[in-house]
Amino acid sequence: MKTKFVAGLILLALATTFVTPAAAVATYKTCADLRKTFKSGVSLSSASKNKGLGPIAKPRVSPAVYTKNKKLDLDNDGIACEVVVKKSSQSSTTPQIIDPEANWLNSGTTVSPEVCKLADARTIKRQPNNVGFPLRPDLIPTEGTVNLVVIPVDFSDRPADAIPSDYLKAQTEKMATWYESFSGGKLKLSFQIGSSWVRAPKPDSSYVVPKNQANTPGAGQEIQAALAQDVITAAGTQFDFGKAHGVFLYMPTIMSVDYDMGLRGSFLRTPSGSKPLFLWGGGAYHFDNRNLSSGTKREKMWAFWIHEMLHSQDQALHAPGNGFSSGLGQNQYGTSLVLSSWELFRFGWIDDSVVCIDMKDMGQGVNAIIRPLENTAKGMKSVIIKVNQFEALVIESRRPIGYSAEYPGLEGALVYRIDTRLDNDRSGEGNGQDTGNSEDFPKWGYYLAPDGKSSFASQSRSLSDFVFKPGDSRTFSGMKITLVSNSKNGDFVSITNGG
Repeated sequence: MKTKFVAGLILLALATTFVTPAAAVATYKTCADLRKTFKSGVSLSSASKNKGLGPIAKPRVSPAVYTKNKKLDLDNDGIACEVVVKKSSQSSTTPQIIDPEANWLNSGTTVSPEVCKLADARTIKRQPNNVGFPLRPDLIPTEGTVNLVVIPVDFSDRPADAIPSDYLKAQTEKMATWYESFSGGKLKLSFQIGSSWVRAPKPDSSYVVPKNQANTPGAGQEIQAALAQDVITAAGTQFDFGKAHGVFLYMPTIMSVDYDMGLRGSFLRTPSGSKPLFLWGGGAYHFDNRNLSSGTKREKMWAFWIHEMLHSQDQALHAPGNGFSSGLGQNQYGTSLVLSSWELFRFGWIDDSVVCIDMKDMGQGVNAIIRPLENTAKGMKSVIIKVNQFEALVIESRRPIGYSAEYPGLEGALVYRIDTRLDNDRSGEGNGQDTGNSEDFPKWGYYLAPDGKSSFASQSRSLSDFVFKPGDSRTFSGMKITLVSNSKNGDFVSITNGG
């Protein structure tokens, strides 16, 4: 069913207002609503410091109002709905309020998110996961509680030092926080973490796993399964596998597995019976200094573990822009560790945060306000445009905050094309022929650059070439997408026909 959405212009109240008693503190849906009562926003305390654009008008100090409306503090600086000001040219003391979002207005015809759920239509399937809909049931659920076992492993010929219990606890807590944030509380993780090393019954040299090849199942599956079974057997009754969905092997001294080992649904004998489990363990690469420092890999092990879990939640990952630091689906050790809007949409975690547009019914066009993906499920807003039965365009707002705080240049919008007929061909990545976004190698998603800049055919390996800034446009399939303006909290985009 088609719907129209129109949001009013941000109105600034001019009258002096007073903070209501705590018992009657109101909850405001948007900053526009809050500013009708608190024209310069509210702060948690007089010591709260603005992190964004400035200077700002002095906000009302009200712990009660701020706490009740903390969701509107998108940069978590203790100030909600702050207003940027500048000195008036006619007076050095009278501030003129400048709100970059003052003229932003959602308008045009949108449709139910169901319309944008394009069916998986791959004919060549290089990996088992769907790239379109439906999201199929897999080894790891996407709602409820996931139960995971973490087994620290060492070997007689490569004994480990003291067990890093605090480190493993901190890494698994980061995993749990990530899933809860991006699922909007729909998925929680529960861990059993071994408190002592489980010694494999054979030396490390007995478990040599060949290097994996692109577009093929993991190498040496029988060796990997033997190592996994040996470890689970050696663990005895330390762990309760009754409700376990998956197992992580933490093997910091291993050398026989160079990169990684993983099993998807192999039946393993446990004290609770034979079970089809997800299992993953990092090889020597994840503990040495190849490509990245071992410190970076150690710090972000949680992100790599999530990436591997996602593959057992019916997510193909590795596009758009595989290897780009745009999310942990493309670069597990990168500077941005979010998940793309399309993949979150497939999970069913962000239906309320998607503006769905059907190109054939959009009329003259649509204007939309989008919010950063880094705000996670409860604060983000993205656009998905259905182009045809198999193709869609996704428009995401991105900011160097939260899970992208290490990427200072990631400030603007990203646009990418989805094609549910295509699967990832990764055969060109290891030999330098594929940048991760090259159209010469099929993928379910490609980043699109602004007109006049390098596109996916340009062999660019830099995500910065694809970030849209105010004034940037891209024409595609008869449409023109323009980033009209932005603020620290989001972007205002225009989608018009006849581009």
